[in-house]
Amino acid sequence: MRGGRRWGSVALVGGLALLISTVAQAEKVRIVYYHRSNTTEAEWAKAVIARFQELHPDIEVQSLPSGTGGGPDYAEKLAVLRASGSAPDVFFGSTDKLGYILKGWTLDLTPYVNRDRAALKINTFFPGVWDTFNRGGRIYGIPLTVTPQFLFYNKDLFAKYGLPALSPDWDETSWTWNTFVEYGLVHNRPTSRHNQKGTRIALESPYSVDSMLL
Repeated sequence: MRGGRRWGSVALVGGLALLISTVAQAEKVRIVYYHRSNTTEAEWAKAVIARFQELHPDIEVQSLPSGTGGGPDYAEKLAVLRASGSAPDVFFGSTDKLGYILKGWTLDLTPYVNRDRAALKINTFFPGVWDTFNRGGRIYGIPLTVTPQFLFYNKDLFAKYGLPALSPDWDETSWTWNTFVEYGLVHNRPTSRHNQKGTRIALESPYSVDSMLL
């Protein structure tokens, strides 16, 4: 009789364990992360997802590569996903960050940022980085990468044509687009078939070209 009760208890416990396990699996949260397909970023996403799921086994994160390196193609695919009712839960804010906010595609993260401010170590970020995602005092995104902009120039060539070196002071206002053109005309060759006005410059990135045309 005692043996029957013991096995009955074991069976009951086993049944409860199975039931709890089934419910836990049914309630597992699934999150889709949409990102660019650059090799470095894709590998980073894979590593972070694995680490996140290790810390949060009740959450499943699915990687959704865009098949693009960002830019207009990335934004267009994101718009299509949203229009089809398949918007990702988390996405990389490439291209038009303000547009995402104005369209209501982003969640107000302010309360979460304030809650986890210590863990985020906001004070360790470069000044102004968080401002990119701030509108009306509310935060709609978390900084992931920062792309610096550099201007390289030939100091020897400047000296050759008697042009003063550029100031490293960000508050210096003498360097304008007009000054840029004037400097270019001094040491450029307007007689070139491809540069008859002497104002053409070479830009490596197509996105830089788009910016120049705005």
